[in-house]
Amino acid sequence: MIIYEVNIELHPDICESYKAWLITHVGQMLTFKGFLEAKILEEQQNPQKITCSYTLNSQESLDDYLNYHAPAMRQEGIDKFGNQFTATRRIFNVRYLSLSSNTKSKH
Repeated sequence: MIIYEVNIELHPDICESYKAWLITHVGQMLTFKGFLEAKILEEQQNPQKITCSYTLNSQESLDDYLNYHAPAMRQEGIDKFGNQFTATRRIFNVRYLSLSSNTKSKH
């Protein structure tokens, strides 16, 4: 499993419109091969900082996205918001899965 993380910093003038657009953008991301889950995380102390965390089933799926879909998906944001935001990306290999409190047996 792979986590693909996009960290975004927004100019205050576009905060609300970007966040509204981002919901649709993330929905599009979930249509690509191997994308299993997405989370939009807003920093509590600074709502101009957002992280989108995508869970993918394999490196192959991420490579497919990066090679065939990423340029167009990234360009959509640039076309709409110009240079009023920055985005950086990180990729993680998932080495350990923990149990959530909902799946632990209760004694």
